[in-house]
Amino acid sequence: VLADSESRARDLYFQTPAMLHSIDAQGRIVQVSKLWLDTLGYGEADVLGRHVADFMDPASALKAREVVIPAAARDGRCDNIEYQLCRRDGTLCDVILSAIWEYDEAHQPVRSLAVLQDVTEKKRLEARSHFAEHDALTGLPNRVLLQDRLNMLCAHYGRHKGVFAIGFLDLDHFKEVNDNYGHESGDLLLKEVARRLQGTLRAADTVCRLGGDEFVMIFSAVEGRTELQTLAAKLMAAIAAPCILGEGPDAPVVQVSGSLGMALFPEHGSEPQLLLTHADQAMYAAKRSGRNRCEFYRGTA
Repeated sequence: VLADSESRARDLYFQTPAMLHSIDAQGRIVQVSKLWLDTLGYGEADVLGRHVADFMDPASALKAREVVIPAAARDGRCDNIEYQLCRRDGTLCDVILSAIWEYDEAHQPVRSLAVLQDVTEKKRLEARSHFAEHDALTGLPNRVLLQDRLNMLCAHYGRHKGVFAIGFLDLDHFKEVNDNYGHESGDLLLKEVARRLQGTLRAADTVCRLGGDEFVMIFSAVEGRTELQTLAAKLMAAIAAPCILGEGPDAPVVQVSGSLGMALFPEHGSEPQLLLTHADQAMYAAKRSGRNRCEFYRGTA
């Protein structure tokens, strides 16, 4: 009767419509569900007795062996651990794992029961959504996200009053960097400029890359031009600092500057596209005035 009961329990475990696996105190797989096997493309004989980390990518395997399994065996459980498992065909499966441990009478860990959720598709959709709204080179928000945030800000400040500003930045003589050192160096420069802009702006501000060497900044809740001039000076100084394009002693060092145009809501417009156009026109006025400076929209830029 006991043997029949254990057999039914094993069968129930195997047929449960969830990704399950159990490991012993040494991390070896002692039981696994059919969905686990089907999801990863293995047979039972392929996995039983092998260390669970054998079915993980290197980073997950290291985390499992060195951190998660020892801590969970000690504490009795682990929750919402992110791993990447390796399918038989070599592709990766993103999972979230939670587990509890069984102990013997001497309170030594015997085996775990882990439940895994396949979140591969969710991760793929999240990444797809991220790249739909962010620049692939710099990771900054792109034109799509910029437009969305401008729409919200115009609506908010239109109802509650207040001032915010748009800054349109174009690097000076960027083409020369590409021509002299190659497009790879130009990309490194753009990534460094993006990092410096993010590091200089206030927490509530936003910087976006439109493409090429054009960046747009949203300065939220500003008092007026004096505050913006102070911010602009910090941005100009950050951009102008020497930049090493690559690694090694032969990596070129360049210094570039930027021309920045500013348009204020509602003084220079209350619609997103009008503000962008006026900031762009002010930027070109900065270039005509000698570059490496900030100009505010004047109505005839």
